[in-house]
Amino acid sequence: MGIRIKAQVDYGSRHKDNAWTIRPATPRAARLRAGRIGGRLPTRREIRDRERARKKDEAGRWTINRLWQEDTAHRVLKGLAQDRSRFEHYLKPAWGNKEPHEIMPLEIDRLRLRILKDKAPKP
Repeated sequence: MGIRIKAQVDYGSRHKDNAWTIRPATPRAARLRAGRIGGRLPTRREIRDRERARKKDEAGRWTINRLWQEDTAHRVLKGLAQDRSRFEHYLKPAWGNKEPHEIMPLEIDRLRLRILKDKAPKP
């Protein structure tokens, strides 16, 4: 059998006589805990549930960005680079996070007029 050697380990100020000491909670942590117990603040479970519900709702939304990604993933065209540039410069900033039914005709006219201002007039 081999020889066993016990090493003396220094655990610092938290370890005293082979017993762990409990540090007092910081005032902020105590305030948060009291708020959660008292019902003034949402519990961590409620926060997680809300976050899951929000992510589930977002996954079900078909925004302009998501429609663009799905459309470009399934097609290969020669002019895809130009289409991507047009989308990035004109459509994404204005309507990227909107669903198609949220876009109003007035917004379409505003975009059309803004594009016409940027372009040179046709002869």
